[in-house]
Amino acid sequence: SPYTEVEECGWLCNLQKSIAKFVIGLALFGLSMPLLAWNECQAARYYRMLFRARDALQKSQGKEKINADAEELNHNGALVNSYGTIDTKGQLLEDREFKFAVGKCLRLNRSVEMYQWAERKQSEQEKDNFGKTTTKTTYSYR
Repeated sequence: SPYTEVEECGWLCNLQKSIAKFVIGLALFGLSMPLLAWNECQAARYYRMLFRARDALQKSQGKEKINADAEELNHNGALVNSYGTIDTKGQLLEDREFKFAVGKCLRLNRSVEMYQWAERKQSEQEKDNFGKTTTKTTYSYR
């Protein structure tokens, strides 16, 4: 069943809402500049890391290539270039929550979706000669 909400707002109420929106806009603008600077610094640090990794692999000229078939992989924290086949040794990757297992796989990725009600909103505004605004809003859900 639909739900109806009626709001009456005079000129003083409209003025208060306008001032509040202006102050919120100024605050958001003021907070956006440091956030943008932080984001740019993070992006620059990420790209520097990628370029250092590329340069390290180019300087090694293939000396640090590791054959995944022949050697024990014990290079924790080191940047290496590996080739060969990867054997999962018959192990299964499991998702215990959904009781699901898959073999011959290196990674199991779960994607979760959530469904919600669809809201339909219909508003009607009426203004009188004295600046008073009456808004009637009807909400319905599917």
